[in-house]
Formats: sequence, C-alpha cells, structure tokens
Amino acid sequence: MQSPPYIQNQDEEHLRLLSLFHRILGCIWAVFAFCPGIYVFMGIMMLTVSYPASKGGPPLPRVADPVGWVFIAIGGGLMLLLWAVAICIFVVAAKIERRTHYGFCFAIACIECLFQPLGTALGVFTLVVLTRQSVKALFDHRTPVAVAPTPREDGAQPGSESE
Repeated sequence: MQSPPYIQNQDEEHLRLLSLFHRILGCIWAVFAFCPGIYVFMGIMMLTVSYPASKGGPPLPRVADPVGWVFIAIGGGLMLLLWAVAICIFVVAAKIERRTHYGFCFAIACIECLFQPLGTALGVFTLVVLTRQSVKALFDHRTPVAVAPTPREDGAQPGSESE
C-alpha cells in the first residue's frame, strides 16, 4: 500500500531535520573535544619546566617526567576519542541526507543515546524516525508502491460481491 504524500513529505522533513541536528551535535562534540587538551598542556609543562634550586643548593630532581607522559597520553587519547565520535556524528548527518547506510546510522543513533542529555534526545528521535517502514523504504532507494490486486479466476473484479 502506498503511503499518502503528506507522510512521505513528513518523513523527508524529519530526515532533513535529523541531518541538521546531527551536524549541530557534531560541532558541539568537536568543540568539546578540545577540553582534554588542558591535560596535554599540563603534561608538556611538567616535562619542560625546570624547577629552581633552593638558594645555593643543587637543582631539584625531576620526578614529574612519568606523570607528565601519563597526562599527555590520557589527554591525547581522550581528544582522539572525542574527535572520532564527532566525525562519526558528522558522517551520520551526511548518510541521513543521502539516505544511505541505514545500519550505520542506526548503530550510531544507539551509541548517541549514551551521551546525555543532547545525545540521548537526538539518538532517541533518530531511532524513532529510522524504525518507520516508510523511512526504511527511502533508505533502500525505493518508493513504497501499492500492490495491485490479482484478478479472480471467475472473472469477477477483486473486492466485488458477486455471489
């Protein structure tokens, strides 16, 4: 059975809005991905700043070297992870816009539900829209078509009451 035109237009509008909101959320993630950079900066400072000696005494030992590397590793790893999430969200926005890779969009929407509050809201709305049969048909690049009834053997039209 073919969906009415207003439902198809509604699906198109919902997918357009989801694509836009994924781009906005991706920008937010990309900006906040810089936050762990403070730990990278602190680790670099621990490795490069020399500690002054006391008056006339020997210089202080450098005990912060391992801690500096830990700060750099953890901060850098978090930055890379957050940028990877932001890139995945941007890719989902493009895939929703092109109506391709339904499974990838569905999986990232499930993962987005873990990141409260914006990711949860967008992930739930994305899942609600993606689970519609009419939207699945749009992702398959086929439009839902009405199935024509097959004629009966006795020559009567289907749906007629000739008994």
